[in-house]
Amino acid sequence: MCLKVKFNPVEQIIPINHYSGANMSHHKGREFGLILEGELIVELGFEFYTLRPGDSIIFDSMTPHRLTNQNAKPMRALWVVLNQK
Repeated sequence: MCLKVKFNPVEQIIPINHYSGANMSHHKGREFGLILEGELIVELGFEFYTLRPGDSIIFDSMTPHRLTNQNAKPMRALWVVLNQK
């Protein structure tokens, strides 16, 4: 079976003490992140996950979410959004 999947891989960099937005976002698709450097707090609905280098996460993008770097150095990750249409 072959699945056709649209995706957009990006290098995500969040500077020191920054976040992805004042409001949590949600949209169609799924997101995958692999932390390369620094530390990232992923807020999914009412849950918080702290990710460090080598950690990864995948979630349904319809779940309200926000990405935050409260660390003393920039966070760098490989981030992929799947089937965002």
